[in-house]
Amino acid sequence: MGINKYQYSGSSNTCMLCNEPDECSNCDEARTLPWTNDIPLEIFQEFDMENFEDTDEDGTSEDEAGSACQNAGHTWNGYEDECFDPYASGIMDGALRDLIILNQNGKEVARVNLTGYNPDPSGTGECSGNYESIKNLIIDIIEN
Repeated sequence: MGINKYQYSGSSNTCMLCNEPDECSNCDEARTLPWTNDIPLEIFQEFDMENFEDTDEDGTSEDEAGSACQNAGHTWNGYEDECFDPYASGIMDGALRDLIILNQNGKEVARVNLTGYNPDPSGTGECSGNYESIKNLIIDIIEN
């Protein structure tokens, strides 16, 4: 199952799920993936945009609030204008596009970041073989 990070809660997942393949370049047919969205463990109201001076052309203070939030070690969600600490990705210390494989007891047994390790089975160059490598890793974990 994939977990979308909360700071991307307002972004489109159309091509990630590929529910409209004609509009996406990463798939040829519709597919269903088990996917969920992370939730905030805690939201920090002190970084509410109303607490900062208007700094943007549109009269908002998102840049200032977001910077202060991140400087304090938290995460900024520009879609929700919230400063927060993540729940699931915080527990697992997950990075964007991490594939985390758990055993039956919920213990992490492997982690692959798909950004630098593109699993496209038709990949060429340094990407060739990544799909098979990840598939073999999963099969090995299941068998052992």
